[in-house]
Amino acid sequence: MVGKDGSPDVLLDAIRTAAAGGVLPVDRPLSSRERQILSRIAAGMANPEIAQSLGLSEKTVDGHIERIMSKVGIHTRAGLLAHGRRLGL
Repeated sequence: MVGKDGSPDVLLDAIRTAAAGGVLPVDRPLSSRERQILSRIAAGMANPEIAQSLGLSEKTVDGHIERIMSKVGIHTRAGLLAHGRRLGL
């Protein structure tokens, strides 16, 4: 995350990355529930399966997935699947 107290070089790199359409990494850790859901995405489970396995509604799972995407800066399910696997989930 780039803060107002960051070095000029870091800020300039962040601006260039954003201008090029890149994603800036955000340091927002996932909750334990979000990690559970991400691990199930990485295992290839669909939302209804995830909901059933955790005793949640599909709408709740959808909300968690939206927050995960926001936190990790990945906005596709395929991207989340790959990210979860990279994390060893």
